[in-house]
Amino acid sequence: MERQVGLLVMRDENDILQEYLTRIVNYYDTILVLDGSEDDEGRRICSLFPEVVFYAKDADVTEGAVNDSIRGILLEKAKEIAPHKRWVAALHPDEFPSGNPLEMLEMIDRQYPSADSVMIDNVQFFPHVSQREEWENRTALEPILRWCLLPGWPEYRYFRMKPEFVYGDSHRQVIPPASMNSCIRVNGFFHKHITHRSLEQVKKRALTRIESGWQNVGYESMQELQDIFSESIEYPPGLMDHSYISKMF
Repeated sequence: MERQVGLLVMRDENDILQEYLTRIVNYYDTILVLDGSEDDEGRRICSLFPEVVFYAKDADVTEGAVNDSIRGILLEKAKEIAPHKRWVAALHPDEFPSGNPLEMLEMIDRQYPSADSVMIDNVQFFPHVSQREEWENRTALEPILRWCLLPGWPEYRYFRMKPEFVYGDSHRQVIPPASMNSCIRVNGFFHKHITHRSLEQVKKRALTRIESGWQNVGYESMQELQDIFSESIEYPPGLMDHSYISKMF
């Protein structure tokens, strides 16, 4: 399968953006970006990659609080640029695919040709206390992602490129646009989600989430965090509906 389309919505992810794009351009040659960061570092990093065919700041294209529907701006632009593509991925700089997503999508095409969207497990990784020196001296992040919470949390991350698929303007916590038919949940392929990368970054992320009013459960406590290294991490009560265990990957 040729490389496909990626819609990347981000805010304050510059610390990991270049590493992420270096990896992800192997799978997507039409990447469209909306950046909610206040600085221009994200613009500079994206300019290093010719696969990033569109970049804009949130404030340039929308007003008020940003929610999942903002991806509709990128999707409509992608339909103009690359209508021949078969699949669209909802990209996040803090989520590294466990394998080759193109191979996974080819499998979907062969075995489930009527499926319009794909759900994968998003597995939360974290810096373990045993990794302190390794983490602080790293040259890249993905190779040292070893400790995680299992099982993963199911997330929609891929959907077909079809003209009739559009986003509304309401806030939703699901990724695919409206008008979808069936969804397939894939086993064996997942995303490695790493939200705790440095103390400064964690506190900034928490403040962003609180200010936006989006999924602010538990983020108040993250502002009081004194160390990102731990034996385990726990989801705030009420955010997840079943138990998770920490495990070395």
